[in-house]
Amino acid sequence: MKLKELGEEISSIEIDDIDRLANEDKWIEFTSINLGHWASVDLRKISDDVGLKELYDKYYVYTSGYMHSNWGAVRESVYQKCVNPLHRYHRIPTYDLPLMPSVTSDARNITNGILECLSEAYPKLDCRLTQSDKKEQEKSES
Repeated sequence: MKLKELGEEISSIEIDDIDRLANEDKWIEFTSINLGHWASVDLRKISDDVGLKELYDKYYVYTSGYMHSNWGAVRESVYQKCVNPLHRYHRIPTYDLPLMPSVTSDARNITNGILECLSEAYPKLDCRLTQSDKKEQEKSES
C-alpha cells in the first residue's frame, strides 16, 4: 500500500485498519494451496526410489493424460477425423462415443501387485484377484 511505501500516516485512519479493510474480502477460494506431494517429491522420483519405475512408465504416463484431460486423451475419446479431404481431416466431435478398451486386466494386475507387497508384511494374506470375465471363459471353454 502506498502509505506504507511512503512511511507516512494520515490522521483519519490507521495503516493497520487499511490492511484489515483491504484484505477482508479475501475468500478462502483464493487462498493459495499446495497441490503437490506432501514431501515435495514427484511421483516419478518416488516410483524410482521404491523400485517401481517400470510400473510407473508402463501405466502412469499414458493414463495420466486422461486424468488431467490432456489434448491427446480428449482427441482420442471424443473426436473423430472429418472425412472431407478439403477440410484437411480436421477433428470434429464424434456423435457416437467409442468404447475405450477395458482396463480391467491392467487394474487386476496392479491390484495383485499391491496384494503381493502386502503379503510380505502379512504372510497369511494370500488372496488375489482372478479373471472372471464371461467372454474370456467362453473362449477358454470352446
